[in-house]
Amino acid sequence: MKSKYLAATAGALLLAVSSLANASLMTLTFDDGDSLSDWIKDRATPAGFEIINNELVMTVNGLITSGHQATQGMQLDIGKANYMSVDMWIDSSWTASGRFAGMWGVAHNADDSRANEFPILEFQNNHNGHTGVAKWESGPGWVLPPSSLYTMDAFNQLEIMLNGGTYQYFVNGNLIHTGASTSAYLGWVILNGYNSMSDEGGYQVRYDNLTFGNVAVPEPSTLAIFTLALAGLTTRRFCKK
Repeated sequence: MKSKYLAATAGALLLAVSSLANASLMTLTFDDGDSLSDWIKDRATPAGFEIINNELVMTVNGLITSGHQATQGMQLDIGKANYMSVDMWIDSSWTASGRFAGMWGVAHNADDSRANEFPILEFQNNHNGHTGVAKWESGPGWVLPPSSLYTMDAFNQLEIMLNGGTYQYFVNGNLIHTGASTSAYLGWVILNGYNSMSDEGGYQVRYDNLTFGNVAVPEPSTLAIFTLALAGLTTRRFCKK
């Protein structure tokens, strides 16, 4: 009964935000048996990329510890979106100093050419002397300090929105950064991990509830309702267990 109630609540919240914010979204819940055939390699193919216990599990491991190929991940075509989010488990076993896992966006111009903009949210441990969910803004690079608004050994919601010439970065519903943008839309989402623990046998990243599409959120009050609705969707994760 509780699971049905939670699912109904999430559905009601999504219906509410759809009418208030004109949202057109798709959520991949990574249920056992779902296909991952639409995903392609980003930089280097991760050691593992599969659905386990109704979650997407990516294994990051390898001998390369620096350079372009040290980042392993997979990417997905999301059309012409202005919003993406994912739930990512931040694990206390990520003890090495360096970069770990996150979500990247790939921006495109109005003529569909790829823009040189890659908004990123990524957990980092003692990287550049800081620990938290870091945000990358093309041009300035890593914006310090990273956000401390995360929970260890738990799923954390990472969100990136392209809205009115700016990127808005959220962690667990909290706006943590706003950066400039000249692009028209987000065409790809990448789930990536860095080889910070390759000398320790690598590590696994657990993802769930990847959401992407288009939203129109002109007012802060509407944005708050929108975030609440997406938070309601995360109850789906617990219903699946």
